[in-house]
Amino acid sequence: MKTLRFLKKLIFIFLGVVLLNGCKGKLKVGILMPKSQQYKGFVQEFKNGWDLKSSFIQDYNKKVEVIWENYEESPAGVQKSFENLLKKKVKFIIGPLTSQHAAYVVYSAENNEIPILLPAVTSVYVVRNKRYIWRFCTNNKAFARAFRWLLAKRLKLSNIIVYYQIGDKYCEELSDFINKYLKESNVNIMEIRPIFEDISTEEEIQTIKKNKPDGIVIIGFPSACKEFVKELRKNGYAGPIFGGDSWDDPSFIEFLKKNGGTYYIITHFSPLTKERNIRNFVEKYFRKYNSTPTFMAVIGYDMAGYVYKIAEEAPSYSKKAVIGAMRKVVYNGLLGQVNFGTGNESGTKRVAVLKIEKGEMKFVASIPVSPY
Repeated sequence: MKTLRFLKKLIFIFLGVVLLNGCKGKLKVGILMPKSQQYKGFVQEFKNGWDLKSSFIQDYNKKVEVIWENYEESPAGVQKSFENLLKKKVKFIIGPLTSQHAAYVVYSAENNEIPILLPAVTSVYVVRNKRYIWRFCTNNKAFARAFRWLLAKRLKLSNIIVYYQIGDKYCEELSDFINKYLKESNVNIMEIRPIFEDISTEEEIQTIKKNKPDGIVIIGFPSACKEFVKELRKNGYAGPIFGGDSWDDPSFIEFLKKNGGTYYIITHFSPLTKERNIRNFVEKYFRKYNSTPTFMAVIGYDMAGYVYKIAEEAPSYSKKAVIGAMRKVVYNGLLGQVNFGTGNESGTKRVAVLKIEKGEMKFVASIPVSPY
């Protein structure tokens, strides 16, 4: 009799678990992206990567419901779209795309206790001391460590001039970290100088000729750096120039190829990498979309896989259970392991180092770097 009662209990527990999992419904996830033409390509790449990953998982749409919300890029516009997602009872939100857009909803996310998972924001300050703002990609600390590896360890340069785009928090923060880490490696930072709209390239050329640096680091977006780089080459600077993750824009790469000299770019991802899992992804992506994937496609692919794993492992879709699963899940993505168990940075990621020389771009290395 005892054995029979024990077996009945086991069957009851088993059926309860099955019924509970069957009644979980779908995990509702909001994706918050800009609607302007400026970011259209980024958003489409992200969606392509997401759709590609979900197409490989048979029951994806049975377990995950994705609600897209495109925002106007004003504080009120981002806030309105954020509130629309809250009304639809999403359990967490992926987005916004930029640091500035994220800043518009940080405090609303904290007050509503809903996690925001940032796909592409690298600025450390955005998530610092926040409970519900989490970063999926790598951050500026990690990128600065990659610059240190390249300049101090790989190339063994001694004297550097650093330029940064003034007025942009991302650029200012990254240049500060680069300065810190290079000094720790005994690289002499000869000058730290701002780039601004009316910069006197003639004055900068004289500064460069006077200091004779081994290389120049320029932290800024292509739109702010293009003319400056062009003038440096035009006026005879022949040394290497180093740029950050925004420099992997295809049109800017073509510009660099045509402007002579050697350039290094440190960025999130390169389709030129030799790693087999990424090569496989690039081939699958090209077969489906007839184009080469960018970082946004990879991050969309990885985030789709991560969300599915949360849907599988969360015991229920209550807010507490979902956040618990987000903390517990360890997901091995294309860019590295995703693990929010210790904080709101997702863990060590690999960044790509590229080199442009004699009009050709080559893959240099893939480096694992910590965000902490």
